[in-house]
Parts: sequence; C-alpha cells; structure tokens
Amino acid sequence: MAAESGVFPDRVINKPEQGVEKKLRLATLMEKLRARNPQHKSWVDKKLSRIPNMTEKRHFDTADKPLIQKCLDTLQKAIKVCNNQSMLERLESIARQVGLNYNTTNDVQVFISSDMFYIEVQLDKVVGKVKDVKIVHQGDPVSCPELTEILQNGQFDEFVTHLEGLQKIYSLSGDKKIKTKAYLALQSIEKDLNSLAQLQSSINGVAKYIHKSPLGILLPRKGGLPMELMYFVSPYDLLDKLTKTAHPLTVEAITEYNLGQRVTICMEPGPPNKLQTMPLMTVNKMPDGKSLPSFTDITNVNSHLLPACFTLVLKQAIPVALSVVQKIQSITHIEFGNSDDVKPLIDLLMQQYSNGQILNNQKKLHVSLPDQHHVYYLNGVNGGSLDQPGIMVSTIPFIHPTNVPNILNHLRQQLLFNTVVSNMIRPHSKPELSHSIVCELTTISMQQLMVTFEHPAHDAIVTVEMDLSDITSLRCRVNTSSELSLCTDDFASKIFQR
Repeated sequence: MAAESGVFPDRVINKPEQGVEKKLRLATLMEKLRARNPQHKSWVDKKLSRIPNMTEKRHFDTADKPLIQKCLDTLQKAIKVCNNQSMLERLESIARQVGLNYNTTNDVQVFISSDMFYIEVQLDKVVGKVKDVKIVHQGDPVSCPELTEILQNGQFDEFVTHLEGLQKIYSLSGDKKIKTKAYLALQSIEKDLNSLAQLQSSINGVAKYIHKSPLGILLPRKGGLPMELMYFVSPYDLLDKLTKTAHPLTVEAITEYNLGQRVTICMEPGPPNKLQTMPLMTVNKMPDGKSLPSFTDITNVNSHLLPACFTLVLKQAIPVALSVVQKIQSITHIEFGNSDDVKPLIDLLMQQYSNGQILNNQKKLHVSLPDQHHVYYLNGVNGGSLDQPGIMVSTIPFIHPTNVPNILNHLRQQLLFNTVVSNMIRPHSKPELSHSIVCELTTISMQQLMVTFEHPAHDAIVTVEMDLSDITSLRCRVNTSSELSLCTDDFASKIFQR
C-alpha cells in the first residue's frame, strides 16, 4: 500500500524487507516520478543544460538595480570591520549611500568628496584602524577628532549623519560660487555667536547661565553636526522616567542626556537675503574693565545676496501664541509659520502635552495628587492667553546675529508659560468629583496667571497669583487673611506638584 501511494512508510510491521525487494520498490517509485514529468532529464543532462545558462549575460530591469544595491549595502552593514579591506569596503558603501564620490590611494588614504568639500580618512594598512580624519572645504585640511573617534569606534551610522550634515550646508540652488559664499556666511555667523558666548562666562549659576544669558549653553559645530544653543530646561526635563530620579542641573548632565530645549544654527534655501560673509562682532573694552559686544550693520562689503536665510531649528515643534510670533517677526522682518494652521493656543497645548488623549475645547482638567484631587476650570480674561490663536513652530528664520538673543527670550517666555499650564494637563488622572478641590485657572497674560480655589479648612476664597516674568524662579503671591496664610501657602504649593 505504501508503494502504491508513493509514500515511504515510517515503519513496516511483521514484514522485513530484503535487499532485492527494497531496490525493486525504489525503482518503482522512481518510474512513477519520471512518468509525472515527461521532460525529466538525468542529473548529468541537467548539469550540462545549466552551464550555458550560467554563462549568459543577464539583463536586469533598471528598477531592479537600486533594490539590488540596497540589499548589498544591507549585507555590507552586517559584515564586521576587522581589517583594512573591510574598512575600505564599508567606507565605499557609505559614500555610495549618501551620493558622494569615493577614491583611495594605496589603500591607506580614502577620499569621500563632493564638488564643494571632501573628507580624507587615513588608515593603517595592516589592521585598517583609522588614524586621522580631515575635512576640507575651501582652505587647508583640518583634523576632526570627533569623526576620527566615531570611525575608530565603528559608529558608522553616526558617520553617515555627519556626511549628510555637511551636504546640507551646500543644499542651495546655484553655482559653485554661490555655494562657497553660503559656507562663508554660515561660518561667519557661527564665529559671531561663539564670540558672544565667550562673554557670558561672568554669569554664575547654571540656571541663570541657561535662562539669563543671551545664548544659553553653546555647543560649537562638530564635523557635520551644526552649532547648538541650549536655552531652556524645565524641572520636568531633569526627571528620569526610567530610574524615577532627577538629573543634576549641571552642564555635563544636560549635554550628556540631551535635556531641555535647544536650537541648531542652520541655513535653509529661501527668498534672496543679504547674509554676512565675514564676522560682524567686535569687543569693546570699557573703562571699568568690562567687555561689551558691538555689531556692525550688514553692508555690501561684508555680505552677499544669497537665496537662503539663517534658521533656528527647534528640537521639536512647540505651541507658540500668534502674538509671540508677531513679536519675533518684528525683530527679524521675516514671516514664518503657516497661517492655515492657526488654532486656539489651548487646543495646541492639549494636543502637545496629552498626546491627543484629551479632546480640544476641554475647559475642565483633572489632576490627581498623592493625597488630593483637583479640578481646574480654565478661563481667560478678555480672550486671554489660552483662547488666543497660536501655531506650532519648528523653525525660525533670521538674518543677523543680534536677532538670536531676542528670539530666544521670546521662546523662553513661551516655554515657561507652556510648562506651567501643561502641569494641569494630565490625561491619566481619573475624575473624583466627590472629593475634588475645585480651582479656577485664569490667564491674564503670558506673564501673569491666577489660580482661585476654596480654602480646604476655612470658609474663604484663596487666590494665588503667579508672576512668570522672571524665568529663573516662579514667584507666587497668596492673597488671603494673615491667620490663614501658613496653611494656605502649604496648600498652594501642591497646585504645581507633579
């Protein structure tokens, strides 16, 4: 039965097969297989018929070539770089991936280049270890320790990010002369901001250094990564959600863990603007020994008309009131933002800080604390800050280095307002109306808020006024009778307990 069905039996019971019978059985099975396919050929014939096919030139569709190359690059990433040859192959794959040219000299020098710049990688011929990496724009080669360390540690994805950043500098439309001027413009604005940051050393305290200085903490350009300005760190930015501990408010912790809000100094294509091609800042020594910066105006001598503008690129888009946007535009004289995306500021804050879990136009917010439950009713005086229109802002254009400190001041004020209001936006708090303390949050302006609630122990109304004009400290003033002030101060502190 097993032979007739064409399936080998797992075992045969009470009937052992002899050698001759087994061979006959296998022959019968093979004949049945051959009968199913009349084109059957022997193994020798099959092998001979494949040889011409293997020697034929295959013609691939043009659409298949990028897919095949992508597969090869994926395989290349999986190969461990352990010698000179594997390092050369990886660098060639990276250059092709980002659209740059690749050349090598004696397998010890690799050049990854475009029409505007090139990177020179010096290798050890025996072990393939990277000895030095140099970047050349228009002048002499300049060693880049950051890129050298990245390649030595095998951080090739980070290396790709640097290459893409270098390419973005020359992303303007135009000839080589225009792109050369664009690099000089970006280099000049970075020099001015770096010189201005060096004058901030007299400010004591990290909090004041971040929030009170013109630029905050400045991180200079590293390879292809643009210059960064860290200008705002809220108390919630210091919280580590994994360990449930707070990071120290130090420059090292902020830079290491990428805390707070920051902007990068970039250049983006746009309408023609006169942009500086040389530094505009000079330092004047005063009779009392202080050093004050002085900036010259943009003229035909120190600038060039370029189809671009400088931009502050935010770490993430933030809700900004339209009134603040208009103040920034009055500084830069450049419009930004999409007027079609204008929404009430409260709706943008709800979307941003609740991840869409709280519906727009929600005027009642629940806040659960360890020992209390609050219900906040939102209100604005004469169509105040929460009801006014706003937009999401991710980039801000500018053309002069003096624009940057003024823009950052407005962004700090907006972020402080957003941080205070977002403290009431807690999507995971559950309503407990029977035991809730009812509060009313009134926004008088971007710098002044007021919370009104009934005293928990006495028949009295308490008002807490918050002054947001000083960004380094949140000042609250409690309006109530003197005999209730001690108890009220303790209760008012719980309003902003996270």
